[in-house]
Amino acid sequence: MVKSAPPSTEVTYQSSRSADPHLPTCGELERAVTQGIQSLWFRHLAHRPQRVTCQLFSNSVAIVIEDSVTLAEQFLITSDKTTTVQMARQAIHKTLQPQLSALLEKLLNTEVLVLFCDTTLTEKCTGVVAIFTQTPLVRNPKAIPKSTAKHKPMLSK
Repeated sequence: MVKSAPPSTEVTYQSSRSADPHLPTCGELERAVTQGIQSLWFRHLAHRPQRVTCQLFSNSVAIVIEDSVTLAEQFLITSDKTTTVQMARQAIHKTLQPQLSALLEKLLNTEVLVLFCDTTLTEKCTGVVAIFTQTPLVRNPKAIPKSTAKHKPMLSK
């Protein structure tokens, strides 16, 4: 006769921040940010990036926007007007930063302290990093890298 294994006595601990089953998962938030960025890019720049990648961290997010340079910018680059494109891209970043911050605050339900944005014209790629006042609430907080009590925001209001 084969003995069956005793029932598992393993206890799973969930923090009070993750107890709500109605909270989105980390992946769901990252997808929402990705889709929001794509929509914002198209709405304001009439350009669809090839790929947007989003990674949440404890109190920040890193976003990579591939093929982020518009056709008009590409045309100017091929016409040796790189300096003009760099100035235009700086103006685009400055104009989009408040909208990017508002989008992230709305989707992640946390305040943005600082937002950095830069584009490499040769690689046609934009990077965005935002630092938050707190970690976004998710159903699976352990899925967020570096999501521990040791990693509190160093910046404050």
